[in-house]
Amino acid sequence: MTSQPGRLGQDTNGDIYVEFVRELEISIETAWTWITDQAHIERYFPGFKLDARPGGTFEIWFGGVCEGPAHVSGTISQIDPPSSIGIGASSWQLEVLGEHQCRTIFRDTLNFTPDRSRQDIALAVLGGWHNYMDFFTAAIAGEPIDFSRPEPDYSQLDVQGWHYL
Repeated sequence: MTSQPGRLGQDTNGDIYVEFVRELEISIETAWTWITDQAHIERYFPGFKLDARPGGTFEIWFGGVCEGPAHVSGTISQIDPPSSIGIGASSWQLEVLGEHQCRTIFRDTLNFTPDRSRQDIALAVLGGWHNYMDFFTAAIAGEPIDFSRPEPDYSQLDVQGWHYL
C-alpha cells in the first residue's frame, strides 16, 4: 500500500484544515460508491455510519486510543454526486483525471481547544485520518487491512502547511 502524507491548509475564512489527496485507478463513480455506500464504507471504516442523501445523518465512532472525541455525529451539509459531499466538519471532493482515473480530496476542518496546543491537535488529526485514508485505498485495491496498526507519527514528518499553526 502506498501511503501519502496529509498536509495543513487554511481556507478563506481563516479555518485550518487537514487534507489528504489520493489519485486512484478507478472511475469517479466507483470512487463515489466507495465513499458513500455503507457496505463499502464498512470495509475500511467500520465505525462510520452514513446516510448519504441531502439532510442525511452520519455517526463516527473512532476505535482504539483516540486523541479527540470518540464519537461525533451530524448531518450531511452538502451533496453533489459524484463530485462532493460535506459530512460535518469534513468533506470529500472528487475530480475526473481520465476514463478510469480520479482524484479524491478529503478535508477535515480542525477544532482547536484551549487545553491543548494547536500543533498537538493537528498531529493527532493528521495521524488518525492518515490511517483511514490508507485503509480506504487498501480496500479499493482489495488489500488486507490491519485496523490495529499504529497511526503515523506526524511529529517526525515534514508536513506542508505547518506555518498555518
